[in-house]
Amino acid sequence: MAHLGHQSDDIISVNVSDPVMKDGGKYIVYTISGSDKDGPFEVFRRYSDFDHFRALLVQRWPGCFIPPIPSKKAIGNKESKFLEDRKNFLQYFVEKIAEIRHIWYSEENKEFIRNTSNDFEKVLNNLPKQTTDDIINKYKTCFSNLAGVEINNEINTKISKFKQFLETAAKKLDKMKAFCRTLSQSREKFDAQLAIMNNTVIPEYEKYCVLEYALQNENLLVYNRDENLKANFREIEGMNKNNDFELLVNMIRMELKEVESFLEALRNKDMIEEKKQQAQAKLKSEQQEQTKLQAGKTTFKSLFSKGTKEDKVQKLEKSIYETQHELENYSLLADLITVIIGYVEVDKFKNQKQNRYYNIMQRVSNLQYNLNMKVATYWNSVKYANQQVNV
Repeated sequence: MAHLGHQSDDIISVNVSDPVMKDGGKYIVYTISGSDKDGPFEVFRRYSDFDHFRALLVQRWPGCFIPPIPSKKAIGNKESKFLEDRKNFLQYFVEKIAEIRHIWYSEENKEFIRNTSNDFEKVLNNLPKQTTDDIINKYKTCFSNLAGVEINNEINTKISKFKQFLETAAKKLDKMKAFCRTLSQSREKFDAQLAIMNNTVIPEYEKYCVLEYALQNENLLVYNRDENLKANFREIEGMNKNNDFELLVNMIRMELKEVESFLEALRNKDMIEEKKQQAQAKLKSEQQEQTKLQAGKTTFKSLFSKGTKEDKVQKLEKSIYETQHELENYSLLADLITVIIGYVEVDKFKNQKQNRYYNIMQRVSNLQYNLNMKVATYWNSVKYANQQVNV
């Protein structure tokens, strides 16, 4: 279970475990359990629940980076390795959500980890609808530390350049993922063939060939005489069960998904900017309409509307007021999102990826070093055993 500290009184423990097939293997249910400052929790969630939950976060937290979940696979894909891989990915997702405190303690996540209903999609649909005003007020509260920061060309350029980097990185990471997967698979095949050679091929060669050449003198055998060789190789086999190159595969896989998720946040930023521009165009059109009506001119729109001139003017004034408020909201929200991405999300993303790379490479190098030391010791013992019987 992951324990994620933030403040001394706010330690979050969260764990995704026990994947269980339901309804004749049609879907899998995971247990999400743990505790936070609000107390313990335990719920059962399907993959589709994770999917709906994340989609809701993207919708209700526009411009914020929302960690990815694994891609949807074929329903029939229920092999143990696949199930373990998906569980680990979902574990990573909830851990990352726990690191983002304003999302962990959000209304959406409280429903996700505490509402025990089996129909989670219905639970989400019953959440109160969120207005632009709601998002603005929420962001002002959650990111109050950013109040007063400046939006300038430098910060806009920073976001623009990072977007270009991510778009290029996504293509490169996809190729890297394929290469690392091939490397990992080659390593597994090599380990399997090496095990067959050491456990079967060479011992059988000694038994059926060397023994004949040595006039049935078993003291002149190497593999079939020295039990220490077998024990040493079993240690290597045990270490090979953890394919260290798979760590690289998972690192690249995860980073690719996270790059795609960050681009998703940037697309949401662009969407808000587009709505802002649409509101500007609408306001300009309505103000032009108002000017013409006040001048006593008949406009194209007024030909299709009923009521007196005064009614039309009042209706238009109300629409202008609403559009102005809409424009103000979209302008403010666009600025808030720019600040969040430019001053928080970009730097945090870079730091996390950099630190994870160093951590993964440290683990891979340690595993490779320890394995190669064990392999060197093993082959040295083979060399020594061979020298002992070489006549």
